Amino acid sequence: MDPVASTLGQVQGSRATAPPEAFGRAIEEFLDELKQKHREDAKNPFLQALTSYVGTTRTENGLSQSEISAGELQNSILELDARKRTGKGYRLVHRLSPFLEILRSVLKKFETLVEVAPFGVAVAFVGARIVLEMALAVEEYLDIVVTAMERIAGILEVYQRLSSSPDLGSRIIRSYKGIITFWYKLSKVLSSSKAKGILPRAVLTPLKKETEEALRNLQEDMQVNLGISQAAGLIMANIDRQERADANQKALKSDIRRWIMGQNYVDFKGDYEIQLDLRHEDTCAWVLQDERFLNWHDSRNNALLWYNAPPGCGKSVLASAVIDYLARGEKKVAYFFYSFSKSSSRHVADGLRILALQLLAFVQTPSDKLVDLYETETQFSPYLNNTRAMASVVYELITRNDDLYIVIDGIDECEDEKDMAHVIQWLIDQPTLGTARWLFTSRVSEIEKTMRRLQAVEMNPSPEDIREDIKRYLSSKISCEDCLRDWADECDDNFLIARFVSETLGKLTSEADIRAELGRFPKKLNGYYTRTLVKINARGRMEQIVARRIFIILSSAQQAVSIDELVDALAIQRGSQDYSALRLPKEELIRDLCGSLIIVEQHASEPDRSPLVKFCHKSVKDFFQQDPNTHDLGVDESLLQYFVTPSDAHEEIGLDCLTYLMYNRYSKHLDLGFLAGIIPKEHAFLRYAATFWFQHLGDNSIETPSSAAEQAVQEFISSKNFWNCMRVQSHVVPYLFGRYTSHKRRFRMAISGREWKGDDRFAVPLPTWLGDHSPENLLRDQSLCYFAEEWREVIIRHPDGLDQCVPTKSFASSCWLKSLSKSNVVRSVNLVEAFGSDIVTSSRLLGVGFSGKKLYVDVAYQTKDGPRDTVYRLKQPLFKANSQPQKWHQRLPMDSDGLEWVIRPIAKEDATCELIAWSVDPLNLDLKKTGGKCSERISMPMKTARTASKTSWEMIAHYDELKADVGTSIQVIHMSRKSSRPTALDHDYDDDDADDEDDSDDENHNYDSKKPSGAVSDAEESDYEEEFSDDDTSSLPILDKTVDALTIAMVESNLKKGTETSIQVLGLAGDQEDVLAITQELRFSRCGSYLHCLAITFLQKNFYTECSVTTSCLEFTLEEGDTTKTITASKMHHAVYNLVDPLFAIDPPFSLSYWCDDYIIVALPPITCSPKILKISLKDNVSDPILTLRNALYFPASTPRRDPHLVYRPSSKDTEAYLFLVLNAVPAPQDAVSDTSSPVAALRWGVSDDDGWRPWNQDDESLPDPTRKSPLWNLMRGNFVESGKPFSVPVRCGLNWTRKGYLSCA
Repeated sequence: MDPVASTLGQVQGSRATAPPEAFGRAIEEFLDELKQKHREDAKNPFLQALTSYVGTTRTENGLSQSEISAGELQNSILELDARKRTGKGYRLVHRLSPFLEILRSVLKKFETLVEVAPFGVAVAFVGARIVLEMALAVEEYLDIVVTAMERIAGILEVYQRLSSSPDLGSRIIRSYKGIITFWYKLSKVLSSSKAKGILPRAVLTPLKKETEEALRNLQEDMQVNLGISQAAGLIMANIDRQERADANQKALKSDIRRWIMGQNYVDFKGDYEIQLDLRHEDTCAWVLQDERFLNWHDSRNNALLWYNAPPGCGKSVLASAVIDYLARGEKKVAYFFYSFSKSSSRHVADGLRILALQLLAFVQTPSDKLVDLYETETQFSPYLNNTRAMASVVYELITRNDDLYIVIDGIDECEDEKDMAHVIQWLIDQPTLGTARWLFTSRVSEIEKTMRRLQAVEMNPSPEDIREDIKRYLSSKISCEDCLRDWADECDDNFLIARFVSETLGKLTSEADIRAELGRFPKKLNGYYTRTLVKINARGRMEQIVARRIFIILSSAQQAVSIDELVDALAIQRGSQDYSALRLPKEELIRDLCGSLIIVEQHASEPDRSPLVKFCHKSVKDFFQQDPNTHDLGVDESLLQYFVTPSDAHEEIGLDCLTYLMYNRYSKHLDLGFLAGIIPKEHAFLRYAATFWFQHLGDNSIETPSSAAEQAVQEFISSKNFWNCMRVQSHVVPYLFGRYTSHKRRFRMAISGREWKGDDRFAVPLPTWLGDHSPENLLRDQSLCYFAEEWREVIIRHPDGLDQCVPTKSFASSCWLKSLSKSNVVRSVNLVEAFGSDIVTSSRLLGVGFSGKKLYVDVAYQTKDGPRDTVYRLKQPLFKANSQPQKWHQRLPMDSDGLEWVIRPIAKEDATCELIAWSVDPLNLDLKKTGGKCSERISMPMKTARTASKTSWEMIAHYDELKADVGTSIQVIHMSRKSSRPTALDHDYDDDDADDEDDSDDENHNYDSKKPSGAVSDAEESDYEEEFSDDDTSSLPILDKTVDALTIAMVESNLKKGTETSIQVLGLAGDQEDVLAITQELRFSRCGSYLHCLAITFLQKNFYTECSVTTSCLEFTLEEGDTTKTITASKMHHAVYNLVDPLFAIDPPFSLSYWCDDYIIVALPPITCSPKILKISLKDNVSDPILTLRNALYFPASTPRRDPHLVYRPSSKDTEAYLFLVLNAVPAPQDAVSDTSSPVAALRWGVSDDDGWRPWNQDDESLPDPTRKSPLWNLMRGNFVESGKPFSVPVRCGLNWTRKGYLSCA
C-alpha cells in the first residue's frame, strides 16, 4: 500500500467519530481529492509534509491549533528571511506579517465556531511554509508567492469582518479549499522544475498562470458568496488594509525619491518639450511607419533599436517624436536627452538619475531590493551619486514595470561615453520579468561596438526621408521650389546645416539675396565652421587671438564656464602682474566673433548667476578638438592657429590659471566672504583657476609637462599666492583635501581617521608628476602632504580657520604654508634641528614647564643607531631665538619596552643630571626602580593592598606633583585595572566607517565595559594612583580610586615602612548610571590641606554626546589616633558642552588640562580640530567662575597620538598671556617609503586676559554645532563643481605617499 494514501486515509478516518461540520467537510473533501492524486504525485513536498500533522491535538497550555501553527510558520519565515539576507535581503517578515496575522485570526475564530479539527487548521499554515521554502531559491518565484499571500490576506480580511455571520462556515468552505489547493498546485509546479532540471526562469509562466487563476477564483468566490452588500465590506477592508500598508510605504518612496534626486535641479520634461517644439509639422512621420520601428514597438520580448545618423541629422527631434507617439498611445515611457552643452545632461549619472525618477513614478511601492540599495548606499552618501548603484536602481525599477519603453537620445554626447557603453551593456544583459524595449540614438561612435555586441536592430534614415523633412523645415524661408529642392539635395542630408541656413536667411529681405546666399552657403558642417574661421581670420590680430582662446577654453575646460568667467579668463596675459579692467573684452565681441557657434544658457535654478557659454552643438567641439598633427583638416594653413592638440590646450589653460592666481592681489590676505554669494566680476575666474589648475597640468591632461609648466608650478607653490589658492579651495572644493577610505573595492569620503589601512588614500591638490622631477620638488610635494594630514579637519570643517594652521614640521624646500593674515595669533616651533642627525625611534616628554618666563621641553629618547640600554636626553627652550639645546645620555637598563617605564630626572636644573626610571608591576602593583648604578623593587605598602587578580593593571598616565616647598618633585603614576570584557569604544572610526578595530591606548579614561549604550564602569575596573618622591623620605598620600569612590591612604615615614590612615571621600562627580566615559583628575592645593577634583563625564544622547565638566573640593585634616575618616566633597562649578560627534568617533585622550594655583585650563573635544577651551576657577567666590575663549583656536589632527601637554602662562607687566600645546615626536614606521615622521613640536597662541576670554553661557554652549549636521558628502563636495559630473581627485596612498593616482567621484 502507498504510505501516503494510507496516511491520508488515517486522517480522514480520524474524523469519522464526530459529526463533521460544514467547514470540516471541506477538509475531508479536499483530502479525498488528494487521495486520488497521490499515486502520480507521491513525492509532492506538500503531501509529504501533511503526514507529520496526522492526529495533531491541542496542547495542554491552552493554545489553539491556529496559534501553534502560526507560531511555527512565523519561526519558519524568520529562518527563511535570515537565509535570504545573507545574500541581498528580502524582508519576508515585514511583507508577510499581515498575512500571518489575518490567517491566524480567521482560523482561530473558525476553530471555535465550527469546531474544525486541529489538522484542518494546520494544513493551511503547512502549505504556506512549504511553498515559501521551495520558492526561496529563485527570487522571481519568491516575489510571486509573497505577493499572492499579500492578496490572500486582503480576501481573508473580508471574512474576518463578517465572522459574526451565522452562516460563515458554509460561506468560506470553497475559499478555504481553494487556498489549500493553491498551495498544492504551487508545490507541484516548483517541485517539477527541480526534478526535471528546468531552468528557473522557464517556470515563471506556469507559476504566474497558477497564481493568477487561483487568486481570481478566490476573489470571484468571495464576491459571489458575500453578495452586493458584502462587496462594500471588501472595498472597506481593502481601503483599511491599504492605508495601514501604504502609510510607511509612501513615506519610504518619498525618501527614496529624494535620495535619487539628490541636490540636483530636475526638469526632464524640459529637454523633451524643447526638442518637440523644434519639430516641424509632418516631419519624422516616416520613422513611425518604418518596419523596424513597428517591430520594435509591437515586440512582446525585450527589444533593442539603435537609430544612428551623422551629426546634425535631427536625432533628438526624432526621439521626441517617438516619445510623443508613445505617450499619445498611453504607453509607459521613460526617456532622457543627453546634451554635451547642458551641464546637467552630459554625464552618465544625469541620465540614470532621471530614468530612475520616471520609473519610480510607475511603481506603487518600492521593492525590497530597492529598499536594500537605498539603505546600503546611504551609508556612503546621503544622495545617490555612485554610477554603479544608479544602474542597479534603474534595473530594479525596470524589473518592477511591465510593457515598458525606454528612449535615450544622444549617447555620443555623454561626456563619459565609454562608461555609458558599459552601463548600457550591463542593463540590457540583465533578465527582466516584464518587457523592456530600448531605443538609443547616436552618431556612429564608440557605442557602435556595444550595439553590435548586443545585436541591436540598426536603423538609419534614408537620404530621401531626410531631404523631404528638410524641405518641409525650410519651406517657410525659401519660396523658390527649384532652389529649395536643389539645396536640400546638396546639404549633406543635415538638419543642423538647414538650421544655420534658416538663421542666415531670416536676416535677408529680398529673394535675390536669398538665392545668392544659397549659392554661397556651405553644404557640409565642417565647411560652415571653416567659413566662420575665415571670417574671423579676416579681422584684426587681437580679435583672432581672442577667438582662438575662446575656442580653446570652450573645447578643453574641465566644466562649462560662465560669461563672467570667460571674460575674466580672456583678460589674462602671460607676464601680467595683476588684474586690469582695461584688458577685459566686451561680451558683445564674444558673441560677434563666434556667432551661431556658441549659445548662452541661463541657470535654470539660479537666474541671478552669470549665464553659461557653450558651443551650440557637439560637432563644433569635435571640430576644434581635431589634432592638427594627426588629421588632415582640409583648411588653409592660416587657419591652423585655431586648432591645438589636447595636451597643448590643457597646458595653455593651466598656465593661464597660474598666471591668474599669481596676480599681486592674491599675494596678500584676502577677504573671501564673496565666495558664499554672487561672485564679483573681478574675481570671476578665481574659483575655476584654484579648482582646476593642477588638473589641466596633471598626468591625465598633458603627456609631459614643458619646462615652462614645471617652472610656473614651482614658482607658484613656493609663493604667497599658493596660500590664498588653498583658502579658496577649502571654501569651494574641500574634497581636494579629503580622506578616502577603502571599503569593499570602493572608497568612502571621510575627514578623520586613526590610522591608514590597506588602500586608503588622501587628496592633495598638486600635479602628480611634481615629485618626480627633482628632489626639491619632492620635498615641496611632501610638505603639502604632511600639512594636509595635520590640518585636514580644520581645512574642511572650518575653512576660515586655515589662517591658524601652521606647519609643525620643517622642510628644506616647501610649499608656501604660512598665513598672510596680520591678525594671526599662532606660532609654531619644532626640534628637528636640535636632534641633529639622530634618527629617533622612540621618545618621551620628561617635562614641559617654565624656567622664568621661558617655556622649555625636556625629552628622553632612543635612536636607531644607539645602544638599546642607552637613553638620550635633550632639554630645549621653546620660542626663544638662537637657543641651544642641552644634551646628555646615560645607560638605563630596562627589562621591557621603554614606553612601559616612567623616566624622570632626579633634578631638573640641567640636562646632565641622572635619569631614573620607575615601573609598576601589573599584577601586585609593586614599584620597580632603575637608575644608572642600581635597580631595586619596592613592595606595595598599603595594608589594603590589591591582591593579584585574573586581570592585570596597566599604566595609563603619569605626571608631576610639586610639594609646597617646591624643592621636591613627586611623581604620580595612574594605574587602571584592565577589563576582561571589550569596551564599547575599542574600535576604529572614520567619519562614516565604524567597523574596524583599534589597538591604541585609551589614556586618562575609564570606559564602560558593560554595554554600548553607556553605564558607569563596574567596581572591578578601578583606578589607583601611587605617589612617590625621588628621595623616598616624605610622608605621602596614596590614592586608591574607583569611578565613584576615593580612598586616601596617608603613609608616614617612607614607602618601605610606616603607618597608614585612610580617608574615605564621597560626593565626587561621575557616579551617574548612564556615563559612557569619564576623566577624573585630582590635585592637592599648594598648602596641602585641600584636594581638588576635576571630573569630565561623557553621556551619549540621541543625536549628540553630552560632555559634563565638574569641579569639586574637599578639605581634610587628621587628628591623632584617627585610623579611618569619611569626607564629602563639595561641588564647586559645573558646565555642560554638547558634541555632534558620538564618543567613539573621538580619539582619546578626550580632554587636556593644565592646573594652576587658582584655576584649571581645560581643552574639551575634539582636540583633533577645534577644541573648546575653558578656564575654570578653583575658588567659589568669583563672579564668572567659568570662562571660554572668545575666538576659536585649532589643534593639529595628530594631537591625541603625541602625548599632548597643554600649558598656560598668564600675562604679566611686560608679557602677554600665552596658551601652549607641546607634542611629542612620532617616528616613521620602519618600512615607510616616505618620511611621515613628526618631530617634537609646540604651538603658541596669544590670549589676552581682557579680550581673549568671555563668560561661559550655558544656554548657548549646550547646543550642538549646527554646521556639523550637514551630510559629509555635501560638505566635502561643495557647490562649485557641476552636479552629476564625476570629478577627479589626485590622491596619494596613506601608507606610501609616493604611490599616486586619481579617484573619480560622482
